[in-house]
Amino acid sequence: MRWINPDVFDASKHTNGSLYSFEFDMTFTAVNGENATVTNCLELALFGEEKVSAPEYIYWQSMKIDCEVVERFYLSSENAVSFWPKSFDYELIKQFPATAIPYLGGQALDGRTGMLSAYDASLKFIEKKNDNQIHVEVDDMDVYYVQVARADFNRDGVQDIFVRIDWYVKDAFGKGTDWVVLTKLSPDAAPMMLWRK
Repeated sequence: MRWINPDVFDASKHTNGSLYSFEFDMTFTAVNGENATVTNCLELALFGEEKVSAPEYIYWQSMKIDCEVVERFYLSSENAVSFWPKSFDYELIKQFPATAIPYLGGQALDGRTGMLSAYDASLKFIEKKNDNQIHVEVDDMDVYYVQVARADFNRDGVQDIFVRIDWYVKDAFGKGTDWVVLTKLSPDAAPMMLWRK
């Protein structure tokens, strides 16, 4: 059964069951100092990231991710078998692939193998913000894993999860947001990466 996080898609972002009906009211500051308003994913894409002011770039990126989620969600299969545990918690995060971390530009992810907890000894649980958001610390970063949706995104009959990764570098001004789609092919299988931003 498909599921989309009601905390992410609240009353300010609504859809009537299709990608094309996804609407929101986003006003942000453009690089020229003027306010710009977009109300759907097409307007957001046409506006272009080069026109977004630096302080509001993360907000704009977050809306792009929401558009990506909605597109993939409504193109997914409605029925799939799920091997994911019901709860989204730190124990599950530890089993994520080692590549399910923020991508910081020049930092290569290619050599990262195995589970996140085995590869990153610095991985530390901070708190469970709610049923769908886990706060951890890893490599001097605060990282928030947010479960955004569950669906069969690649239409192979097995449920996948779409996870947004919000990150903040401690003692610096770096912050960003990424996303990954993970799959789990059997009850005992480790989660595997399908796609990432």
